[in-house]
Order: sequence, then structure tokens, then C-alpha cells
Amino acid sequence: MKKVSLKELAWNFFKIGLIGFGGGMAMLSIIREYCVKKKGWINDDELLTAVAIGQMLPGPFVPNYVEFIGYSLKKIKGMIVSVVFFLLPAYLITLILTILYFHYQNLMMIEKIYEYLLPAIPAILFWGGFGLARDFFRNREISEFLLLIAIAILAFLLMSLKIEIFFIIITCGLLGVIKRLKDRKFSNFLFSLSPLFILFFIFFKIGALTFGGGYAAIPFIKQEFVDFRQYLSEKDFLVGIGISQITPGPIAIIATFIGYKLGGIIGSIIATIGIFLPSAIMLYFVIKFYQKFEKNFYIQSFLFGVKPAIIGFIFQTGLFFFLKIINNWWLTIFSLILFFLLIIINLEPFYIIIFSVLLNFLINNFVL
Repeated sequence: MKKVSLKELAWNFFKIGLIGFGGGMAMLSIIREYCVKKKGWINDDELLTAVAIGQMLPGPFVPNYVEFIGYSLKKIKGMIVSVVFFLLPAYLITLILTILYFHYQNLMMIEKIYEYLLPAIPAILFWGGFGLARDFFRNREISEFLLLIAIAILAFLLMSLKIEIFFIIITCGLLGVIKRLKDRKFSNFLFSLSPLFILFFIFFKIGALTFGGGYAAIPFIKQEFVDFRQYLSEKDFLVGIGISQITPGPIAIIATFIGYKLGGIIGSIIATIGIFLPSAIMLYFVIKFYQKFEKNFYIQSFLFGVKPAIIGFIFQTGLFFFLKIINNWWLTIFSLILFFLLIIINLEPFYIIIFSVLLNFLINNFVL
């Protein structure tokens, strides 16, 4: 176990959570910068293993990665501290915006901040993808290199076609098993029903049964709170989605919005814990299983196929955000400048995010 204090874990994951705009793949690039490149807590292979396992569990993906890393560094205490401080910025910002919405019905300034962030997101994604690809594909034999490139491209294309990530992971993992089997001749196969309790139970159920990340939870949440129980109007539900998208962290932080609407601050805490807790519990047991069988030929072969797919996911997500700004010449040039700054100067993403918002604000208000 690497030497790292709980205080270090808390502070660094708090910073990651604070600038975690752009969805799971953008946050993955930021996690890599802090945990792999800057701190050296884990290596790229361990990070990709965290992602591969996290993607196959229900609930939002990124907290799964964070929990895996925290557990590998400081066991159960590290797991809890890492995910709590990672989610804390998103929870607090969402709670503040939710209170402002229900009191003042105005989120114009926050929407503007999100617009100012847009050029930074593809820059961070492409930068993270290139760095991960460079290290992962280095020193590979030609045949293996070509296969891994093909898997990354396949994952990129399948994700572009909106195929469920869970199925892409399985497909690419099986390709890795098939490849490795060709080189192997033989192997051994291995209470009380109060409103707050009901709120917790509903979100716990959604977190336990929803595969495909935070976005996959949205229709379940709508069905439970808008269609069936009518606890929320369609307008409020759409505003909740909007708030969860313009704040850092996973989109499943909409649980904070709904929890506050139904039970105030206590309700927001209970709902947020409810949606993230199931995957944390499952991940704990998966890690125990993985540690026992991590050297197993089939598990290693499966992960061999999954890891290049994750690189494909990052590039596809980067392209998605880049296409959102391609019609605006200023944002396009600015995004490319940020990308080269990340590569050449190796600035922390934290400063890139701050720089993007401030410069975009100045340009939009005083130049353009």
C-alpha cells in the first residue's frame, strides 16, 4: 500500500470534484493527471483496471473509479474519504443552486459559466486521451499494437453509434480473451416507512439497478418521481437535469435536487447517499474478488481488451464536445490553445478550468 494520508486523499479528490466538468471521460483525464502523473499513487494500468471494473457496476461510473483508487491506497477508510470529498463540491454547488432555484427561479449566471467552460472540456479530454494512449501503447509488439489500436477504434465507433457502454466493455474484453487464448495452450478456469426512508429506498433501488452510468438513471428517476408518484413536476425535473449538467461531478447528483425538494437539506443528503451507496457496496466486494483472482489468465485477458476501449471512449467524448463549439471560431481556437498549453506547459487542469472561465468572460463581455 502506497504511503498517502487521508488528508491528501481528501484534498486532491475535493479539487478533482470541484473542476469535474464535462462528464465521466473528462473527469477520468483529470483523475489521471492527479493520481497517476502528479502524485504517482497508481499507474496507468491500475487506473484502467479501476475504470474497467467501475464501468461494469451499476450507478454513476466516476465515483466507482474514485472508490477503487481510494481502497487501493488506504483500504476502506480511503474508499470512504475519497468518494465523500470527491462528491462534496458537486453536492454543495447543486444544493446552493437548488435553493436559489426554488426561491428565485433564476440560473442565468451558472449557465453562462458552463458556456465559458466549453472550450476547456475537449482540450482536457484530448490531452488525457493522448497521454494515456502514449503510455499504454508504448513498447508493444506490432501484432499486439495493431489489435489494441483496432479495439480502441472499435470502441470509439460503437460509442459514436450510441451503443451502451456496458456492452462495448463486454465485447472488447472478450476480444482480449480471444487474443490471449491463441497464445495459450492450457489454463485452469476459475424501520420505519417514513417519507425520508422511502426517499432513500427509491434512490437506493435506482442506484442498484441502473447500468450505463448517471445518464441511464434519468428515465428511472423520471418514472419514479414524475410519472408514478408525481412528487415533481416535469418543469422542475428538467431544471434538476439542467443543474446537474452545469455543475461538476456526475449527473446523478440530480438526487440532491430532488431530495431537497422533498425533504430539505436532510432529504438532499439522504437522496445523495441513496443513489451512490449501492455501487460502493458492490465495488467493495468486487475489489475483494479481484484481489483474490487478479492474476487469473481470463481476468487479465479480459482487461487486456477493455483498456484500449477506454482510450477510444475518451477520444469519442472529446470529439463530441469539440463538435459543440466547432461553429464558433473563437471557441475552437481557444480550445486548441488550451490543448497545446496542457501538452507543452503541462498545466494542472484546475488552472486550465479557471483560466478558461475568466478569459472567456473577458472576451465575451469586453471584446466580442
